[in-house]
Amino acid sequence: MADPMSYGKLLEVIIGTLNVEEIAMLLKENGTNPLMWSLMSKLDTIPVTLRIRKYVVKGDVKEAWRLKESYKDTFSMEAVAAAIIAQIAITMPGLSDFGTIHWTATAFAYTSLVSGLLSTFFSFYVQQILSDLHTAEDVQEWLTSPRVSFVDRLLGRTVGKFANSGDRIPSLTAAAALTAPGRLLAFSIITLFVALGIYLGSVYTAKLGALEGRNANLAVLLFFIIFATWAISEIFLPLYIKKIEEITALHSRDGEEPSLQSADQRDCKADAESTTKAAIFGNPSEMGVVIREALQASIRAQEESLKAQKALLQSFP
Repeated sequence: MADPMSYGKLLEVIIGTLNVEEIAMLLKENGTNPLMWSLMSKLDTIPVTLRIRKYVVKGDVKEAWRLKESYKDTFSMEAVAAAIIAQIAITMPGLSDFGTIHWTATAFAYTSLVSGLLSTFFSFYVQQILSDLHTAEDVQEWLTSPRVSFVDRLLGRTVGKFANSGDRIPSLTAAAALTAPGRLLAFSIITLFVALGIYLGSVYTAKLGALEGRNANLAVLLFFIIFATWAISEIFLPLYIKKIEEITALHSRDGEEPSLQSADQRDCKADAESTTKAAIFGNPSEMGVVIREALQASIRAQEESLKAQKALLQSFP
């Protein structure tokens, strides 16, 4: 019989993987938001709100600026990738016999094109919005929203009344804006694969094309399906397993008893903290001596440099 504790740990891993706790918090905090269900249907916003809650709402205000900087490179890469996908999608109608196959292939090809173009545009647009936020406090205010109760929203009270930074929650709209370019890019890639799959399937069923060999069109279609499945599993399967490992390790650390932690580790941590504090908030007299010696060394170096320049000028006739 399986150990009930193992089932409990498995349930914790599943809940952590699906971010069930964060979803419950968002439902509780945004119950009065009329756009809640539309925004929460975009599942890629949940990890972003979790980061905002952990590092911005509960953390230091400087973390908001670091979060903003981390998205700059992301938007640049998404814009380039989306532009490439759009260029590929626009060439698909030029494939052999593409105009004679099922209309859905053309529809998916143009959907991929439009999604790629919009992903490129929104990458630039959202990055421009972030660039207009000049301080960490501005970024923090943009990434969060004031907590508004159902009664206050029903009575039509303005959110400015609740703008106290101490009672703020992760903004679903900000998370949706940050993930929109990546979501459109993913949709563009998926629809491009679907269009190519419909094209290859139509070529096989209608016996189009001039490939040599028996069942050549079927072989190409099967090769496309097998390779696409293998390529997708090459990245998503390791990432998903790695996420499960991180959640399992986190629960294991949380479950450790304080008595199991060695006294040496606690002493080392205490020594490190005291050393850091001493380095930052040291004795003012000692810091004055260090600063004075550094200034004297800098003056001596400048004097030696000046002597060397004078000697160099005197060496010329």
